[in-house]
Amino acid sequence: MPDWLPPLLARLVAVALLAFVVAAPDASAAIASPPYVVTVSTSPLPSASPPAAFAGATTSEAQLTTLAFSVELVERAVVHIQTEDNAGSGFVVAGERVITNLHVVQQAELASVWFPNGARRDAVVIARNELLDLAVLLVPRIPASVEPLTLIEDGDPTALGSSATAWGYPFEADVVAAGFSRAPTVSAGIISARRIREGVHYLQTDAAVNPGNSGGPLLDAQGRVIGVTTLVLTPGGRDAEGLNFALDLQAHASEVLALLAVEQPLGEP
Repeated sequence: MPDWLPPLLARLVAVALLAFVVAAPDASAAIASPPYVVTVSTSPLPSASPPAAFAGATTSEAQLTTLAFSVELVERAVVHIQTEDNAGSGFVVAGERVITNLHVVQQAELASVWFPNGARRDAVVIARNELLDLAVLLVPRIPASVEPLTLIEDGDPTALGSSATAWGYPFEADVVAAGFSRAPTVSAGIISARRIREGVHYLQTDAAVNPGNSGGPLLDAQGRVIGVTTLVLTPGGRDAEGLNFALDLQAHASEVLALLAVEQPLGEP
């Protein structure tokens, strides 16, 4: 064999081996290419345990059931109140009573109460509290589909940062005049502060509030009424967000219960 042949053969073998390595698929590159690799697991994914009240349901099912149920009930119980000179919101509580702001009915003795289903009832103002800016209306023949809302009375004070929803009829006369049907509006936010003004306790919220929301309920995540929407602060006439205030019902539970206990308008025998 010529002396030059072995080195040539060795070079040819090296070139062939190099070509094979380059052409071979790279396992690590294949694994690192998500568009081309799909992993399917046949094992069920772990999930959080559902609340005790919804044992047997998944967490998402429990949340959807709670949301749909509470929203439907609340919507039926939030009413639009009109007098000869003013309008606002209110909500149904036990005993055929409706709670609203005093500045909604002012000194009127009678008011019209509209329900979301279109039913209208004549109501009598039976109790007032000027300090708390509250009024209670007696509304006979409340529609059977309406269930009274639950007022929060005891327990720990509403926590800052907790969820809250404001219900009512903002600019409802204008909305109806524009051809829309009558319906309560809901806006979501949080409790951003607890404040006191002239001895009255308020919950501050960033849930959207507009003229017409006065007297409507402020609810917590459990659907309990924690406040009555009362005012929006606009310092110096400037637009401001999040300066919306509702009477803190938990702080004034005894006064509110006393108003609800009144059986007939003051001055009647």
